[in-house]
Amino acid sequence: MLKKSMVKITSEILFSVALCLVLLLVPGGFSFAGDHDVTDQVNVYSGLAPALQLTCDDISFGSWTVPRGLRANGATKIELVVPANTHLPSRVAQAVLTSLGVTPGNSPLANIIEPELSQCQLTGSSLTEGTEVTLVLKDNLLISLSVAPVLELTAAKTVAIDMKANLSTHETIALIDDNGSALWIITGDLNIPDGLDPDNYGGFSSSGSGATAVYTLN
Repeated sequence: MLKKSMVKITSEILFSVALCLVLLLVPGGFSFAGDHDVTDQVNVYSGLAPALQLTCDDISFGSWTVPRGLRANGATKIELVVPANTHLPSRVAQAVLTSLGVTPGNSPLANIIEPELSQCQLTGSSLTEGTEVTLVLKDNLLISLSVAPVLELTAAKTVAIDMKANLSTHETIALIDDNGSALWIITGDLNIPDGLDPDNYGGFSSSGSGATAVYTLN
């Protein structure tokens, strides 16, 4: 009788163990190390740009060799004009000087850096090809310069009094082309005062205080 009971108890234990093993093997019964939920983030990017844009190049009066002290012909005005027979668009400039004694750079201090005109280009217009449009310059007269390292020159120590620039459009009116664009050429003049001292030699820039170009529809 005791032996039969032990067999029964042993059978129940084995059945219980087998049942536990079955529960361990079915999903949810127990979690082993393995695949699990992971996350990542999907970001959104976009960009908006105006359809109509006006982009202008800077104008450069180039580098010049100027005698120190008083000059026989006094102050010099360097005027940049569009050369004759130039096929636009072009930034090639012809420099016209009002007095002698100032020559293109080619000294121990300055290499020859040719002057360049400015171009202002309108893009993205929806106007009909051939439509006249106008460019107006504001704050374009008596532009002050500041010392700056430009045109392969180190910055001058001081700016000579009355060293000012004036800018103007070669032609105020332009025509919209078949790509919705229009182009203007910006010319100008620069006054180089008389009586320069050693601190006045070096580079100069308008440093963000130049003229403002404004596009308007005729």
